[in-house]
Amino acid sequence: MRRTMMCVLALFLLCVTACAPAAAPLPEAEYLPVTDGTVLSYLIANYTQLQKDSQAVLHVRALDDLTVENSIVTPRNDANPYDRKEAYALRKVEVLEVFCGEDITAGDVISLREDNARYTVDGVEYSYLLPVHTPLNKGSEYVLHLYEGNKAMGEDVLSIHTVNNGAVDLTNAENNTRPDIRLKTLVDRFSTIDADAKRAIVEGFGLQPEYVALKDPVQTTLITPYGELEIQYERVDQRCYMTLSLGRESILMAISPEGEAALKALCEQ
Repeated sequence: MRRTMMCVLALFLLCVTACAPAAAPLPEAEYLPVTDGTVLSYLIANYTQLQKDSQAVLHVRALDDLTVENSIVTPRNDANPYDRKEAYALRKVEVLEVFCGEDITAGDVISLREDNARYTVDGVEYSYLLPVHTPLNKGSEYVLHLYEGNKAMGEDVLSIHTVNNGAVDLTNAENNTRPDIRLKTLVDRFSTIDADAKRAIVEGFGLQPEYVALKDPVQTTLITPYGELEIQYERVDQRCYMTLSLGRESILMAISPEGEAALKALCEQ
């Protein structure tokens, strides 16, 4: 009789486990921006990939504006000066902090390649501007993600990543094409939280803001030199979600179980 009861109990537990609701699969990751008209948001933040693709990451201050004088534009042929073979600028910056990169120290003034340019044809000035990258503004501060392999006037030079918000504008938030990258940069580079909590946030899987609503979230605030970031997180349908916000900028992310534990520890401090 006892053996029969144990078998029945084991079968019952197996059924309960098998029938427990699983977390719904996350939607396919996308990289294109969406906007609801008021809050800029993005479906996924590939911040970690941007770090892997960068040979140097620097906190800098721009020392010049984009001009005809610092631009290099080569026409494809003399018959059509508007048809450009290449167009870029050599921009000067002061290095304020080195997050990664060899042979560069704080205080250095260096030249970098930016894939925007200004040029003249018959005395008329034109601009060659990439829609995904706003030219550096003199006096503004940036976190620049740089890669090797390009040349400028025959010399090897570090170039600014023009996609995925490789130039994070710290001074003028509206110049960032990927606010999610900017928010994660502030957490990763300018907050003092522990490594586990940083990892939870920067590796969060970005989602559309309407994907899930947080009704009773745990929240805390991160202080950075560039603003106070609000963190909210909550477990919904077997998964942890969090929002990261600064002013009108806000992103929603799914967080790993390890990340949830790190967020809990952060909010309990």
